[in-house]
Amino acid sequence: ANFTMGPALSGLGPLTVSLTNTTTSGTYTSALWRFGNGSTSNTMSSPIQYTYSAVPCSALAQTNPVSLAVTNNGDGTVFTNPAPVVIYSQPTAALAANYSSVATNVTVYFTNSSCYTPGTTNVVWNFGDGSGLLASSAAYVTHSYAASNTYPVTLTVTNQYGYGAVALGNITVTNLPAVSVVRPTSV
Repeated sequence: ANFTMGPALSGLGPLTVSLTNTTTSGTYTSALWRFGNGSTSNTMSSPIQYTYSAVPCSALAQTNPVSLAVTNNGDGTVFTNPAPVVIYSQPTAALAANYSSVATNVTVYFTNSSCYTPGTTNVVWNFGDGSGLLASSAAYVTHSYAASNTYPVTLTVTNQYGYGAVALGNITVTNLPAVSVVRPTSV
C-alpha cells in the first residue's frame, strides 16, 4: 500500500491534509486510513481530505502518524509505514496593568495572563519608554516611568515552533502638580 499527502504536513490546526491512495499492485477491495489521532476512515475513493483540530495553546506539538492498510484480491492486507502530520500549538498573549493612568515614578504592576507551553516559550515585554526589553515569563512584572507621556506597552510571546502572539496596551503617565507647603508663622 502506498499513499501521498499534502500540501502541508505540519502547521497550526485546523490543518487540512489531502491523502491520495497510490497503491498499484492488484485491485484492492478495502482500505483503512488511520489518521494517528484515533480517527479512521474506510473511504476507498481518492483523494480524501482530513482536517486536524487545533492544539491547545499550552500543549506541545502533536505528531499524528498517518497510515493506510489495503486488502487486495488474494494478497491479504498490506500496510504502509506511517508518515507524520504535526500540529503545532498557537500561543496567546494577554496583559493587564494595575493602572491605566499613573504619575511619574510610580510602580506599575503588569500581569502576564498569556497561554503558552511553560519553559519552551520566549516572553518579552517592551514598556515603550526606551528602557529596553525585559525577557520574563513571570506572572507579574513591574516598571515605572520617569517622564509624562502615553506609552505603548507590548507583550510578545513566541513558542519553540516559531508561532507567536502580541498583546498591546497603553499607560498614560502624568507629572504630579507641584505642592507648596506653607508653614504658619508664630504670633
